[in-house]
Amino acid sequence: MLPYVPQQPFSVFPDLPGPGGPNSARRVFSRDLLQPGLHRPSRDGEVRARPPCRCNDRPGVRMMPRACTASALINVPVQPLREWLVS
Repeated sequence: MLPYVPQQPFSVFPDLPGPGGPNSARRVFSRDLLQPGLHRPSRDGEVRARPPCRCNDRPGVRMMPRACTASALINVPVQPLREWLVS
């Protein structure tokens, strides 16, 4: 699903491509951001999460890390994310 390290079990660290090469745009996605993102828009600094949008058939939670020069859109399936959050 989303990579995390056992020493920081409340955060995930997806490796995103960036202008400085692989992993240069690494962002932290905390459980405190992702849990509300299942139900309503949430934000933690430059990282945003939005719930599934039924109006345009987007079934996943959308995570959007932003930086001065780039942004990304990551769609995560709801059920695996929900299961990971409660574990």
